[in-house]
Amino acid sequence: MRVIKPGGKLVATLGAAKEHDWFHEPSKGWCYTTATLRDIFDLPDDCPSNYDRYDELFEMLRDCSELRDNLADAYFKSGNNGMPWGIWDPKYQSVGVVKAKRYD
Repeated sequence: MRVIKPGGKLVATLGAAKEHDWFHEPSKGWCYTTATLRDIFDLPDDCPSNYDRYDELFEMLRDCSELRDNLADAYFKSGNNGMPWGIWDPKYQSVGVVKAKRYD
């Protein structure tokens, strides 16, 4: 936050994890629990979150025909990525974090 100007925002998209942090080898990225994200970004406990709907949102992601039917071509070219050989089988969902720097 030291490099964000007053009134500016930090916006990050990361992988979400339900019960424990874990590394998704194919995408070379970490998936984080709400507790870890609150710690990393110094978010208060009363900061809004939809982690309590994790299962419902993951089911919606898994069942999303728009995403499944329009999977990027890159996923069909290798077995070493997040959706090997174009098979729709998400292992995690994305989560967004927004943190604003107050004016002082």
